[in-house]
Amino acid sequence: MAEVEDAFWAAFFAGGSLDAAHRAAGVSRPTAYRWWRRRFVALRAQGVSVRTAARQLRVPPALAAAWEAERRSAAKDPANPPKQDVQC
Repeated sequence: MAEVEDAFWAAFFAGGSLDAAHRAAGVSRPTAYRWWRRRFVALRAQGVSVRTAARQLRVPPALAAAWEAERRSAAKDPANPPKQDVQC
């Protein structure tokens, strides 16, 4: 599966849209979205700013803000773990 995810990221970082990248890798849109979000969370966990992570991944500002709010909420409440893992 790592090869498929690598193909997705290669297509995405080559300038393709999320839709084009998921089709190029042969995965569903929900899978691509999950990988996209997981990469954002991983970058934030590494100390990358919200703005920089969003810019690198072409995440719209409103969506980045929503993901960040959820990430912070989950970090404050151990009973509410993050919905996405942070491994990339």
